Amino acid sequence: FPTRRSSDLYENKDKSRFYKISRGSSYEIISQTFSSFNLGYITAEDKNELMEYKEVIDELDKIIKTVETRPR
Repeated sequence: FPTRRSSDLYENKDKSRFYKISRGSSYEIISQTFSSFNLGYITAEDKNELMEYKEVIDELDKIIKTVETRPR
């Protein structure tokens, strides 16, 4: 029967954790964007540009779901 290296057992868990940290950082950018806009540090145009990070979050959500549902 096929054997697995011990590193393979934790690979999905590690990848998932990495992507979740990345997603958290993207949420942080969005939060800081709203704060910066409300305090007048950035323009509406800048805010709209930075809000594109929402697309990054959506993509990371898909990747996390794929990694976590991948057979071990």
